[in-house]
Amino acid sequence: MSDDQNDPSNLGSGGGQMPLGPMASMEADEKAMRSGRGRMLAMMILSVVAAIVALVVYMAGGGDAEMYSQYGRNINGLRHAQFDGFWACALQGENIDDITDNTQLMAAIDTRAGNGRGAYARQVRDECMDKLAELESELQGLIPPPDLQEKTRELEASVAAGRGAWSDFIAHLEAIEEGQAYDSAGARDKITAIARSWYDYRRLHGQLNDGVREHLEN
Repeated sequence: MSDDQNDPSNLGSGGGQMPLGPMASMEADEKAMRSGRGRMLAMMILSVVAAIVALVVYMAGGGDAEMYSQYGRNINGLRHAQFDGFWACALQGENIDDITDNTQLMAAIDTRAGNGRGAYARQVRDECMDKLAELESELQGLIPPPDLQEKTRELEASVAAGRGAWSDFIAHLEAIEEGQAYDSAGARDKITAIARSWYDYRRLHGQLNDGVREHLEN
């Protein structure tokens, strides 16, 4: 064997790669470990992001349902306390649910106005009208779901129209002089305006409840 062959510095002439030494092997292992840790970290981040997205979607769905549910409770509470409360007062205890159309309502108002005239006007003004004012104010303060905003504003407008119609009718009754007869025909237009606002409120309130129900059932 020649000395060249025994010389450890002789790398040969075959063009092969230099054998990996201990240092090169350690570097390779470290790179592999770093690569593995990187993949693991990336997977953990993706898992956390996916969990957050799922939570947001879940909460958004629940929040949407709660928004409609709370709105429904609000408008129905106002209907019971203020709207029905006003009519129980204005009709002197008669159950408003027993009145099913405008004709019945107009007859009930006309009868009480004919019997009480100024006294009836004062009773409605002093004991009942605050409920309509409260109802209008409460509706103004509501924040309805986006698709129910327009009808909520219409509901509010129907209350404002009702307050105006009642104010006109009260002024008409208070203008009747002592001994002067109540003119049912002369009051008809004013009572018609009152009945129209009553009908509009009930119609819009029903439509809003339908809108709430649609979202909660889907």
